[in-house]
Amino acid sequence: MTLRRVDQAGRVNIPSELCDTFGIKKDDLVEITRTNEHILIKKYQPEFVCAITGKITDNGKTIGNSFISEEGIKMILNFIDEKK
Repeated sequence: MTLRRVDQAGRVNIPSELCDTFGIKKDDLVEITRTNEHILIKKYQPEFVCAITGKITDNGKTIGNSFISEEGIKMILNFIDEKK
């Protein structure tokens, strides 16, 4: 657990190790939501951002909780072929 102070403007710094873990970089957008007991912060991902390429597109498939573009699917298939 990490403790941080809230400044006068209501801001809290996110520890760099958490930013690294979750891929949050300077100027990235984050979503802030709440439950009855918690404040939740997560990196903002537009609906159709490919989990493989990071590109925004509407050509692809949702697999589990991830959207994968056609380009990303091709990259995965090429990777698998190379490992055979």
